[in-house]
Amino acid sequence: MNAQVTIEKITPRIAGELLAANYEEQRHLQENHVSRLAATMTRGAWHLSPDAITIVRGKLFNGQHRLQALIAANRTYEFLVLRSNDDQLYQIIDSGKTRTVGDVIACDNANLVAAISKWALMYKKSFITRMAEKAVNWKTVPVLITRDEHIDFINDNSKDIATIIKQINPLYKKKRIISPVMPCVIWLLAPIRFKEKALSFITTLYTGEGKSNEAVILYNRLLSEKISGASKRTPRSYMFGLLIKGFNSFVLNQNLKVFKILADEKFPIIIS
Repeated sequence: MNAQVTIEKITPRIAGELLAANYEEQRHLQENHVSRLAATMTRGAWHLSPDAITIVRGKLFNGQHRLQALIAANRTYEFLVLRSNDDQLYQIIDSGKTRTVGDVIACDNANLVAAISKWALMYKKSFITRMAEKAVNWKTVPVLITRDEHIDFINDNSKDIATIIKQINPLYKKKRIISPVMPCVIWLLAPIRFKEKALSFITTLYTGEGKSNEAVILYNRLLSEKISGASKRTPRSYMFGLLIKGFNSFVLNQNLKVFKILADEKFPIIIS
């Protein structure tokens, strides 16, 4: 086998020429992935990657999504390009484990940090808007929230996220009735003057003891689902809405007569 590796500036025109010689057995193009990459390129946030555009005997073996994104964004970027005559290369492309955002940030509780920040971003961008099983189309989240945007949010809020994880993780480990992700988001996005109340609300959510009637109701609901092993638990988006609604009523010192979210009701907004 012989191989040549170079760093080359690829324009949309060159990308089109490379795609015209796409390897016949390439995997199907994933439009969502192309859109996510194009969004990053359009924002000027694209960086040189060690994952090479691979060309074997004139055929494009690796890089079709990036090249399609380059055309969609109408931008020019530098890429690592590998040219070879080894037909077996296609068998080992993408055989490594994909790095998640949790892998990239490499901090304590990295996966939890990544999940909290993703939910916080979805809420801030108003992507969670319907109370149903399919309220969040998880397949489109990587398109709606780019990896760079996700990591930037984590960096900007790292201290606050670490603070609330330190507070809530011990409660979660004692009684695992709800993932700490959504409760952490409530505290993270609550105004500073309501942080203490947010922690009190969340503590009641995990212990069943406290001043918030709504948190006690949610505690009993979650505990019942856990004990019964209910096959159909409360959808995450609906539960998140209930958490927000319950927290708001606790802050305002109001008792909700009906603690649910109606079909035509807008998604609750954390009190400001």
